[in-house]
Amino acid sequence: EISQDEAIEIAKENASFEPCPQLQCVQIRYVPRGIPVRGYWGVVLSDTLDSDGQPNRIESFLIDVQTGEAART
Repeated sequence: EISQDEAIEIAKENASFEPCPQLQCVQIRYVPRGIPVRGYWGVVLSDTLDSDGQPNRIESFLIDVQTGEAART
């Protein structure tokens, strides 16, 4: 099974930029999908934050918990 940290690393490897170092630039949550349910990590990366601390450009990925396969969403 792929851990949260592994899913973040997989997303970073597939992103077109390096996310900024602030905590808000990397978001992750567990996403159950389908019947029967299959688990995914939803990972959102941001390259910078605006003056209000909100992410600017983002890329999001679904990482299969079982295989580690990444799909850009």
